[in-house]
Amino acid sequence: MYMLITKTNQTNINKYINYLLVGYAFSFPLSKAGINFFEILIILLWLFEGNWKYKFSQYKTNPLIITFAVFIGYSLISILWASSISDGLDYVAKYRHFLIIPIVYTSLDKKFIKYIFSAFLMSMFISEVMSYGIFFELWTYKNISPQDPSPFMSHMTYSTVLAFTGTILLTRFFLEDSLKYRILYGLFFISVTANLFINGGRTGQIIFIVLIFVLVFIHIEHKLKAILTAGIILLLTFSLAYNFSDNFYNRANSLNKDISKMI
Repeated sequence: MYMLITKTNQTNINKYINYLLVGYAFSFPLSKAGINFFEILIILLWLFEGNWKYKFSQYKTNPLIITFAVFIGYSLISILWASSISDGLDYVAKYRHFLIIPIVYTSLDKKFIKYIFSAFLMSMFISEVMSYGIFFELWTYKNISPQDPSPFMSHMTYSTVLAFTGTILLTRFFLEDSLKYRILYGLFFISVTANLFINGGRTGQIIFIVLIFVLVFIHIEHKLKAILTAGIILLLTFSLAYNFSDNFYNRANSLNKDISKMI
């Protein structure tokens, strides 16, 4: 009876963890406070969930989790030779968001994946509306410049998140059977890509290039066709960005000048 109650409690806690992961996904592009709030609740519930034998059996066979554990372990040990304990703790604290990775690996219920992605895309849509509103000077938000309309994150972080969002949307475009939803994902992809290039984060633009090639190669078996498809998508994207985004135009010319000086 005790074991049955324990198992039932674990099932209920696991369900709450998954609900919180949906909330976490929604808050991720919008609020640092929301991210911290959901992270704390998720970690606490994960600790109460128990089932450690199963969790460790999963961790020890996964190279990514092992690498993550070694990295965090080394970072903690490095505090011993930091200039000060407080500086070392501040440095290690930057990696606290990675704690979600092992939790997701053992506690994510697959049926919640679609809800997590949908919540994330919904919040990215809200973030985009804010970004475009700032860009076109329809409203102001926290003195953010229309030349770099990243409403809730730094431009580097926002551009990176936009790059991954574009990949998610393109994946859904390839996999979707319904024409209606294909059009929807296609339009959203165009919107996200345009938003990526009106912002100042070059990091996201580089990640975008890499992810597009990876994604196209995954979904198109014929390699020559995959290269041509990825090339057309990127050529069209960068041509439009160069001609219609002042931010990208100025950065591209600045990069060209720097390369010319090196040569």
